[in-house]
Amino acid sequence: RGNESARDALRSFLLDYPPETREGCPPRISACYIARNEADNLARSIESLRGQVDEVVVVDTGSDDGTPETATRLGAICYAHPWGNDFSEARNFAISRAASDWIVFLDADEYISPETAANLRGVIEGHGDAQTLLVSLINIEQSTGEVLLEFYAPRIFRCLPGIHYEGRIHEQLLCRDGSPPSSKTVPREELTIIHTGYSKTLSKKKAERNLRLLKKELAISEYPERLYMYMAEAYDGLDREDEAILYAMKDIATGRKSVTYASRSYRILLRLLAARPAAHAERLRIAARAAEDFGELPEFHAEYAECLADALDFSRAIDEGERALKLLESYHGLEPMIFPDEQVPVLRRRLVLWGEILERAGKIRISSCLIVRDEADSMPDWLENTAVFSDERIAVDTGSVDATPRLLREAGCRVIGMEWQGDFAAARNRALDEAHGDWAVMPTKHSCTRRR
Repeated sequence: RGNESARDALRSFLLDYPPETREGCPPRISACYIARNEADNLARSIESLRGQVDEVVVVDTGSDDGTPETATRLGAICYAHPWGNDFSEARNFAISRAASDWIVFLDADEYISPETAANLRGVIEGHGDAQTLLVSLINIEQSTGEVLLEFYAPRIFRCLPGIHYEGRIHEQLLCRDGSPPSSKTVPREELTIIHTGYSKTLSKKKAERNLRLLKKELAISEYPERLYMYMAEAYDGLDREDEAILYAMKDIATGRKSVTYASRSYRILLRLLAARPAAHAERLRIAARAAEDFGELPEFHAEYAECLADALDFSRAIDEGERALKLLESYHGLEPMIFPDEQVPVLRRRLVLWGEILERAGKIRISSCLIVRDEADSMPDWLENTAVFSDERIAVDTGSVDATPRLLREAGCRVIGMEWQGDFAAARNRALDEAHGDWAVMPTKHSCTRRR
């Protein structure tokens, strides 16, 4: 500490002679932070690493709450660094100051769970052939402790030559050649990180900050498609639904991303479209694609099942619902699975109901009845619509001279000729007399109801 030339020499040595060439020497581990006004959170985080790391590097970007003093008191090496609205730049500065084989990079409001804190060094030593370790990250509501989300994040990585972050925000860890480092997943029971920086008030402020930085990044990025998901998330956090939907659509159009929690755009779309009655068809399309792109996630199959049932396709709804329950029994994927326990019995009841509807539908006969006269132009719509649900179709023709009777007969309808008596009820009753179904469908005028 305090001798920069010695630290630089140690860093050079470690980079030139990686652990596999220093047999018998345990790996050296650094914990890195960038922080601003995080004195209380930083103290808790550093304490969770006690005895597990060889050094703690804190890059302070302008605190006035005693964060640097807290870091120094806890044994960290603290560097003052100007904030340039660029998380990657600050993170890369921290990496450049670390003299270790491995880096554990945490936010100040993250800490290793008490149950797994003592496992950190052992986990790293047990994965000596990995470049990056994906660790379970649990986001909790700051005020209530409620678990909001759990997913895997690349918080631990080998300090390879040229390894660096890119992106002003939602930064991505990359190797010198621009490719992502290879990764291994650490079981959550071995190591878990708790993230406490979530609250309704802070989430709004973070969304505003994120959107501001994302817009700057979007203006200069060579790969804007990498940012669409985060743009959708920021707009969603600000309750700007139209913009959130726009960028979520842009994101899913480019295919599944090779990042953790890549499903968030689908989740945003399905939630926002569910509140828009006119968007049922679009939500069905999005749900189908979500179930295809993230076939391992049970909740997307459950969402798709609900959409199919809403479209009256109960047979396929049952198939998707049963698939959701089967996947739920043994899910172990990296993508966060968000399927509340209380929704399981709801889905089971839905499956029973859909099955009963199918069984009853197989026993009910529906007669579609119509009275017509010179309606050839209207016939294609009526014929297409009634073909979906009808067991028989009956048309009472009151004197057509156009192609109406021919179109009806060619489509398999029974056509009954009847002289017009100036009485709509008489014509309708004649059609009903010819019907053999349990239910009759008869429009009040020559029109049809289009399917949603």
